[in-house]
Amino acid sequence: MGTINYFLKGIKVLMISDEMRVDILHAVFINKNFIKDEENCNYEKYLLELVNKSIYFREKSNFAEYVPPKSENHGECDCNSPNYQMDFKLLESTTRLHASKELTGQIQKFCDGVIGKCPPRRPNTQMTVTRLFASLRDYDCESLHSCLTEKYEYGTIEFDIQTYVKLLTFKKNLFFFFPYKFSFNTCYNFKYALDSIRIALEKDFRESNLFREKYYAEYDTFLAYIYEDNLIISKFEQDGKLQMIDCIYLFKSQTYSKLYEYTW
Repeated sequence: MGTINYFLKGIKVLMISDEMRVDILHAVFINKNFIKDEENCNYEKYLLELVNKSIYFREKSNFAEYVPPKSENHGECDCNSPNYQMDFKLLESTTRLHASKELTGQIQKFCDGVIGKCPPRRPNTQMTVTRLFASLRDYDCESLHSCLTEKYEYGTIEFDIQTYVKLLTFKKNLFFFFPYKFSFNTCYNFKYALDSIRIALEKDFRESNLFREKYYAEYDTFLAYIYEDNLIISKFEQDGKLQMIDCIYLFKSQTYSKLYEYTW
């Protein structure tokens, strides 16, 4: 099933298998400006800080610091150095992100150190949302490409898939952030856990990988997710494979640490 009914805080945990599950991140981490007057409420900001902690990406920039664009009026990348640039994108459906904004309890910042928590914008509301990673299982590389020429209504699975595929067509290096935390019912060692997650992600995003390889092979594509308070970064490789390239502790980002305080 590609859709779920999301009721207030009801369905925030999804089982990938009997052992593996994913928990959607709190809205403060994924919905820009979810907290009014909090400039740090922007996932691009903490991802940029974490990229600057990555040896892999520092080497790609010849150890120059990555900085945000001065403006985005002309489609500038979110993460820039003289030698390498890339764009950050959330790897989730528009309907799911909208539900996160509307159905999560609001947070008001009155001044530094003083906040208030309020009901959601749409309390006691049920919304149908697309599980992007699950919906993609019904598409191959060519059907992803063919959906670009169709017209779909907002709120449908097809619209969410098309919106995602349009991101895949960007002629840029892309850094996709899968906004979930992985966990297991059984305590596994770190390497085994990451291998299991990689296999699951390869199944769901294989055709996306092949799409980028076929049509935009000159650009890099990365996929990042969270496991045990670490940002695990992988790269799309040939034949639909994912290659882990870095592991960065989330709390190395001051912005992430600050946003985390709002979720207590």
